Amino acid sequence: MFLSLALGLTLQAAGLAWIAAISTATAPYGDLVFPFILSGAGMAMYFAPVANVVLSSVRPEEEGQASGANNAIRELGGVFGVAVLASVFAHYGGYRTHAAFVHGLTPAVYTGAAVVALGAVSAVFIPRKRKSEAVETELVPELEAAA
Repeated sequence: MFLSLALGLTLQAAGLAWIAAISTATAPYGDLVFPFILSGAGMAMYFAPVANVVLSSVRPEEEGQASGANNAIRELGGVFGVAVLASVFAHYGGYRTHAAFVHGLTPAVYTGAAVVALGAVSAVFIPRKRKSEAVETELVPELEAAA
């Protein structure tokens, strides 16, 4: 599962970097199809398992709170991501000409790829709970309550 997270983020970062690398004012849309497929596959490999990682790290009675926190953080990350990448885009380019657009797009997408790649590296270091550890931690409060 953790491998899927890291691999998904790696694919997404590679797709974004590929998009940034081939973007020109005259690039045909067909050239962008495979990088978008790569990024999309990476997103699918990340977003589905991340919910499982979050929910498996808490007790069943805390799953609602964990799910809500996960969704809030995901939305907040989207908001800040758009704001930061829009700032990078505006700093380097703009909408005046096709060339200006690409001059802003390229560093913004490379920045996004770098952040996603950093996430891929971070995913490798997510602490893993062995099933026996998870059962022991769940049983301790129950044993203490029974005593």
